[in-house]
Amino acid sequence: MSDIHCLNALVSKFQRGREKCWKFIEKYDYVQTPKRDGYRSIHFVYQYSNDDADGRAAYNKLRIEVQLRSRAQHAWATALETVDTFTSQALKANCGSADWQRFFVLMGHSIALREGQNAVPGAPFVKRDMLREIDQLVRDLNVISTLEGWTAAIQATLRTGRGHFFLLTLNLSGKSGFTLSQEASPNWQRISTPLSKKRTSADRISSPCSSPLIRSTR
Repeated sequence: MSDIHCLNALVSKFQRGREKCWKFIEKYDYVQTPKRDGYRSIHFVYQYSNDDADGRAAYNKLRIEVQLRSRAQHAWATALETVDTFTSQALKANCGSADWQRFFVLMGHSIALREGQNAVPGAPFVKRDMLREIDQLVRDLNVISTLEGWTAAIQATLRTGRGHFFLLTLNLSGKSGFTLSQEASPNWQRISTPLSKKRTSADRISSPCSSPLIRSTR
């Protein structure tokens, strides 16, 4: 199922709610059975069903997936998608840097242990070994400074409140984490125009492991 609109519910505990006009189809419990990449959440798939003469019958058989996560599970998923976006990887599709993939497996496992839930497959059984491996990857990937820099860059674009394009130069060793160009549009035009002329039909073929996302240099 492809995400068109996303509804995430962050909860501290689960309670049964009321259902109206929605037919339950399927449940995916990735908390009880975590994915091998460290992803953990509970997904419910519903199908709309309403025969009332109010114009909504046209939506019949359309499906929606509701995802229930703890705050830590949501932070994990958001961090993975952030890494995907800024590095042009596809970790969400199990493609990309082996070190980043391993980092998220271990972090998903760490969160599972803290929440008292089932372990992530392939993670170390001994907690001490898990922490040692996480510490090594955090240093090798410069995880903390990298994520803080990307966060600062995103917040900078939100603070400007104007413009359609932003050219961000990340400085992961600096305190600010980014520099924001005041001439983003002309610079982007200068960079992108030659590239767009060289594109072929093969460049437009997408795959789970190759998506044209934002790229950062280190």
